[in-house]
Amino acid sequence: MKSTGEAIYFIKDLKEEPAPHADAWFFVRFCVFLVLLLLIVPAVAQPDVIHVYGEVKDMDSMKRLAEVSVTATDTLAPAFVQRAAVRGNGKFSIDLPLARVYRIVFEAPEHVAKHVIVDARGIPAKESKDGFGMNIMMTLCTYYAGLDYSLMERPIGVARYDPFTTEVIWDLTSNGDLSDLYRTFNEQYEAAKKAATAK
Repeated sequence: MKSTGEAIYFIKDLKEEPAPHADAWFFVRFCVFLVLLLLIVPAVAQPDVIHVYGEVKDMDSMKRLAEVSVTATDTLAPAFVQRAAVRGNGKFSIDLPLARVYRIVFEAPEHVAKHVIVDARGIPAKESKDGFGMNIMMTLCTYYAGLDYSLMERPIGVARYDPFTTEVIWDLTSNGDLSDLYRTFNEQYEAAKKAATAK
């Protein structure tokens, strides 16, 4: 099994100024932080699938959420929905057949759902025979009444097969430059959290 090794976080603060002419880099540092992880390769390879696994945490406390739902919807006809196996500690795993496009949604009570797109098309047979592994570490923000969460309706990330690296990697330009929108959302979110805490 090949390891794509990506993890996704939603981080709340930008500590440094973004590099010039690097819109995608701001997106990475502000809202989607991709970290290369060393995955354990299972003894038995799973051909023609992407083994997606990871954990879902609360964005503020960074603690794993106990009640988590992770659902992968195949967006191509004939479409189907597949639910991930979820443990009580926020960890999940799911095997997705290749040659499809999936919308993977992460949900938890009193939190705002987020999703990613995994495009598993166009992978040559010689590369797919050992399968792929993808580690996603997702954080969800708390729901506060009156706050506009429409930005969360966009995919946090889009993963596609890259013929140059022969891996499934995250396309950081898929959402364009959303730096201003995420900065505004972050400010509003922190204000809503502060107001809720003061009650």
